[in-house]
Amino acid sequence: MRLEELDSISLFFPSGTVVVQEVRRDGYGIPKPRATSGPPILTGPRTVVLIGPGTWGAGEIGAAAFKEHANATLVGHRTPGLLELFTTDSLRDGSLVWIADGRLLTGKGVALNGRGLTPDVEAADDQALDRAIQAVKQGR
Repeated sequence: MRLEELDSISLFFPSGTVVVQEVRRDGYGIPKPRATSGPPILTGPRTVVLIGPGTWGAGEIGAAAFKEHANATLVGHRTPGLLELFTTDSLRDGSLVWIADGRLLTGKGVALNGRGLTPDVEAADDQALDRAIQAVKQGR
């Protein structure tokens, strides 16, 4: 997770909330927790997060953080579970090679790679926003 993405999620959670853990192959499989910093600007409101096949990588980590730390309701479709870490190397001919060299876990250590997030409320694309509004009104 890039620093900018961690800064963004820090707007919603108290300082020190572990929202993602990096596990690099060169780190012998030891998870490296990445936590939020600074005071949050939004606290307390009921949170619903829309998810779907286009929610991957940092989007999945963000949705998982809201689920784990704010008891958010996930609405939509299962996410793809694309949470590998890559290193890019240049080759002699100028081309690049991407090497998967690690994975991301949620803040509580759940591996989503290949599994993704399952919504609490399934919703077709054209109904997701309406279902999210219903979930907020019902206090889900």
